[in-house]
Amino acid sequence: MGDSPNFVEKMPRTSYGPQAKNRTKQLLTALLDYANDELDCDEIALERLQREIKTDWKDERQLIVQTKLRFLEALIELTGNALTVPQIKEALNRLTDFLEILEDHRPVKRGSETWHFTLTFWYKRRDRTAILQQFNQEWEQRRPQKSKQVTGDQKKFQKLENSNEDSNPWLKWCRESLQTQQIQRLTTNPLTVSDGVTFELQEVYVPLGLVEWRSQTELQSDQSWEFNDAEDIEIQDVINPELFLQQLLTCEVSQRIAIIGEPGSGKTTLLQRIANELLEHNFFPIWISLADLQGETLDQYLLKDWLKISTRQVIISPELQQQFAELFQQGRVWLLLDAIDEMAIESSAALSSVARQLRGWIADAHIILTCRINVWEMGKNPLEDFVTYRNLSFCHHHSKSLNQIEQFIKKWFQHQSQLGDHLFTELEKPARQRIQDTVKNPLCLALLCRIWTVMQGNFPSTKAALYQQFVQILYDWKQDRFPTSLAQRQRLNQVLGKLALNAFLQIEMKFRFSQSFIETVLDTDEINLFAFALQLGWLHPVGISATTGERIYAFYHSTFQEYFAAQAIANWQFFLDKTDLYYRIFAPQWQEIILLWLGRLDLENSEKEEFLQALANFDDDCGQFYQYQAYCLAASGLSEFSEFSQADEIIGQLIHWCYGEFNPTQQKWLTFPAPILERVRIALFSTDRLRVIKQLENYIQSLKHPRICWLIAYSLGKNFDRGNKVAENTLLKLLETAPDEITQMEVAYSLGQVSISHPLAIKTLTEILHSASQESFRRKAAYRLGKIDSGNTTAINTLVDLIKSPSTPQKIRSRVIKDLYQIEPENSLLKTQFSLDYGQAKPTQIQIQKQHKNPDKAITVFKHRLATTNEIKSKRKYAISLLKLHPGYSKAISVLIESLQIPQQTQRTYRNTVEALKLGLLEEQLPLIVTSLKEYAIAVNQGDRSPQALEIYKLLWYAVQQMSYVDFYAAWHQV
Repeated sequence: MGDSPNFVEKMPRTSYGPQAKNRTKQLLTALLDYANDELDCDEIALERLQREIKTDWKDERQLIVQTKLRFLEALIELTGNALTVPQIKEALNRLTDFLEILEDHRPVKRGSETWHFTLTFWYKRRDRTAILQQFNQEWEQRRPQKSKQVTGDQKKFQKLENSNEDSNPWLKWCRESLQTQQIQRLTTNPLTVSDGVTFELQEVYVPLGLVEWRSQTELQSDQSWEFNDAEDIEIQDVINPELFLQQLLTCEVSQRIAIIGEPGSGKTTLLQRIANELLEHNFFPIWISLADLQGETLDQYLLKDWLKISTRQVIISPELQQQFAELFQQGRVWLLLDAIDEMAIESSAALSSVARQLRGWIADAHIILTCRINVWEMGKNPLEDFVTYRNLSFCHHHSKSLNQIEQFIKKWFQHQSQLGDHLFTELEKPARQRIQDTVKNPLCLALLCRIWTVMQGNFPSTKAALYQQFVQILYDWKQDRFPTSLAQRQRLNQVLGKLALNAFLQIEMKFRFSQSFIETVLDTDEINLFAFALQLGWLHPVGISATTGERIYAFYHSTFQEYFAAQAIANWQFFLDKTDLYYRIFAPQWQEIILLWLGRLDLENSEKEEFLQALANFDDDCGQFYQYQAYCLAASGLSEFSEFSQADEIIGQLIHWCYGEFNPTQQKWLTFPAPILERVRIALFSTDRLRVIKQLENYIQSLKHPRICWLIAYSLGKNFDRGNKVAENTLLKLLETAPDEITQMEVAYSLGQVSISHPLAIKTLTEILHSASQESFRRKAAYRLGKIDSGNTTAINTLVDLIKSPSTPQKIRSRVIKDLYQIEPENSLLKTQFSLDYGQAKPTQIQIQKQHKNPDKAITVFKHRLATTNEIKSKRKYAISLLKLHPGYSKAISVLIESLQIPQQTQRTYRNTVEALKLGLLEEQLPLIVTSLKEYAIAVNQGDRSPQALEIYKLLWYAVQQMSYVDFYAAWHQV
């Protein structure tokens, strides 16, 4: 860039502090105990893991290990701790370059998930205590003096050092920039301000839980039958956002975090909260709404626009740019990148664009970004090294304390408490089930609160109806200041719809549009209505184009642009345009618009009926990949149009796909491939919930398979209908016939979650706790008892006794501490003797990968080996290595395709090959995958559940996500 200084790329600072030491020690201890067969954990999980982590004692002090990082992550979890893949990489590097006890045998280290190394311990393998003591001694002796000084007081010192904004203008500039961007204000304020209704963020902020997101590519086939969707999360997996913020402030290396969620789920609000917290701790947060870039790069925006606006200087000197870059290099800058999905490029290209820009001097910053789930998960994600968290909905937890929807309503109506109480009472009625589901979304709940203020007692039934009521109310609110006739309102709605729809049709516009675009799209008389849209708050200026100098506009919130776009679509054939096989039903940016179209009250039901019929009966003629997607979209559409004649049939089919079927020939329960399950689970939670509940009740009573009954009862009573009596009775019957104490314990735990504080669940777990002799089993029973019966003294005392007992193994004690923190976080034992770090989920610290020292030479070597080796295992290894260094290398891809077609290999081999192809394939090579491997998809559709077929099916599903329907169809039928 012309104005960009020539910065030398700088790696994040290597940490040798207490956190890095603890993580490294956890990994070393886990490997030692695992190799010595001394792990006390779930035997089934351990047995499964033993197929993936290969160890061999070369002698009494040298241990050879070969595995993948994700399996080491699972191993750490079995020990009762938690390390992410980047933290495990960091620990392995410390064992290599700091303690010098790890010898890395990998031929190519860059980008490799598979590790092969030898650990050389200081003492013989059984001298565990001596080894760990020596670890502590070696670490402290080798630790740099500077690192010893900068530990827990580092942030406090920095805060004191920079507390005076006069001596540190950067802090002042960041603060003023955030104030200009109104980060303190609630995002709904633009639509309510003229009515005198505005809120500061903290006035109505209700923290939503976060959960670390597992992408569908991480689903393993041996776990695919479990109902492991986003709503089915144990409380211990949910991260308190306030603790999340605290952990952000104690990071030691650059962090890269993604916050994903549905439209209006509070992603931007959480990012605002993070910005305020960072500023209060004297960091330098820089907020960038990515839709405002309008073709600029982050580099250009930061060095030109942001510096000019923040410093109020017309010309930015090279010296000031250099100072700015040094803040990045010091790890003091946090880039807060809001809404990747709103960038003015194709959704699939947006992620790649951001990834390319997070390099050079910018890479030293901490980075937190937000994105919609459907964009983040649409295929190959070049930002996969980001630790990803999902915003949970309101009321995810059901506790005895005030639930989150009630909290929000009380905050909103803090000066009209009776009105708020009336709203919540109405909302709790069983007849309001559909709107209850809708207002779990924070934006929708805010709109409902505003509607309730004006139209007390009139509830919308769908999301589309909610938005329609809000549109009507907005006109009524502003009638005194900006009077509009009914005809003007209808005309303005048409103009807004035309503008919104045309912006979506122009990828370079999407959620931001220029003055010239408006003048091109709208007629002269329509442009005259544009001022009304600005006065009413539907549109607002968001900046000036850096290239043309013209003003840029946006809808106040992207969901309203989607709403108006849906109003402008005349018929359902728009979504299924058969003239060029471009079906918008498969494009993520049209999903919300489709649902809002189905919820329109001005359309004939017959029109909606035809559309859902077309979706449910869609025949893709290319492996059924698109049929599943169309069917699930039809199911989601029932949330807006529940009158569809085939609604029960659709939901019944989803349940069948979700839970599988008994195959009489094979005499076992067969499940569907993981990519299908992922789609189905999402659809089940977004469809007509009342119908789902009814069908699950009927289905569970006809089943004779105990484990599937258990799973369905748990999901029915916990996720779909808390306390459902059919689910409760099913679990009671299963408890009576449970064959052993382990099954009794788990069924009782499920019963206690379905029916809060169920006396039989408490009684069963208490009896098991008293009869258990093994520490690990007592711990599990105590934890489950404490979870279903808050404050249970028997559970708490058992955990306290296990912590205090000298006979409790250390690895069990650490897990007990975590359990106690979950049950009674204020327990004095935790406060006085143990760190609260136990059991806390932390934002992961990401280290930027080093480049290969000589990639060209390595490529040459691997090409030669690939060409001269005949043994398929070696050829596969070299091909995988080549694709990491040379994506798209055709000979390597051919070798891996050939390797996948060899039967009777291990699932791990197939999975590794598939993952290598996902990373190494170029877009133009995807048709080859489809043409070469389509027979395996056909086999899966016919009932083949072999590891080979299932892993190849995942690869083909990946191709579906990357290709258009017309391209996939052509590849499928290519001879």
